[in-house]
Parts: sequence; structure tokens; C-alpha cells
Amino acid sequence: MSEVIVYVKRLSKTAKMPERSHEDDAGADVFADSKRLMDPDNDVFSYGTGLALAIPKGYWMDLRARSSIYKTGLQLANGVGTIDAGYRGEVRAIFYTNHHKKPYEVGDKIAQLVLMPNVSPMDVRFVEVDELPMDNDRGGGFGSTGR
Repeated sequence: MSEVIVYVKRLSKTAKMPERSHEDDAGADVFADSKRLMDPDNDVFSYGTGLALAIPKGYWMDLRARSSIYKTGLQLANGVGTIDAGYRGEVRAIFYTNHHKKPYEVGDKIAQLVLMPNVSPMDVRFVEVDELPMDNDRGGGFGSTGR
């Protein structure tokens, strides 16, 4: 598979580049660079990553909650965010929080970015098998890549 380049612009000096914990990870973690309480009555927080992306035409990016989110009491407000190739603003994530849990802080990993090709549903074929190939040793899941 050929390399796809996504250009990243840091919008602040403290913004961290997206990073993968493992070479074969589908997503790259993004970090909170800013935090704003949007709705005090409902504990809704907006987190900025301090990053803007140039996603190539023919692709889009998914902003997804990390699998370890269950430990935080947070919920990504829209479940998942779609970042289209033409968007050039800051990548932000909005979370609802359980009043009894601690929200993310600036510097925390807050979400994952997954690059997706624009594929017609007609180009996808699902094949049922009795066993799946086991070509990795990851195991774990639900936050197995750390904090």
C-alpha cells in the first residue's frame, strides 16, 4: 500500500502531533491542547487539539473516542466526528461528562484519528469464515495502548 500524506499544522506551540502507539494501529492518538467548559449545567467540555489537517482528496478522517473512554465517564458528544478533506479548521472534540467523574485535562490523549478512503459501498464485500487469521499478538483491547 502506498503512503498517504496528511499535512498537519500546529496552531499553538504546545500542540502535540498525532501519534500511534503501535505500528499496525488504525488510529493515531490526539491530545488535548485546550479545554473549555461549554455548558456548566450539563458538564459539557470542548477540547481543542491545536491541530489543523489537510486531508488528501479521496479520503476523510474519523475522530473517534478512545477505547479506554469507559474509564473516564466521558462520552464523545456526537459519538464520532467526520473530518472531510476540505476542512481546514482546528480539530476539536466535545464531550459530555458524568458529574461524578473527572474530565480530561490539557495534555491527555482524548481521541483517535483514523484515515478512511472514500469507498463506494458497492466496492465492499463481506466474506464469512469459520476462523479469522491471527497475524498479531496484541490481545487486550479497551485501552491496551496505555493512558
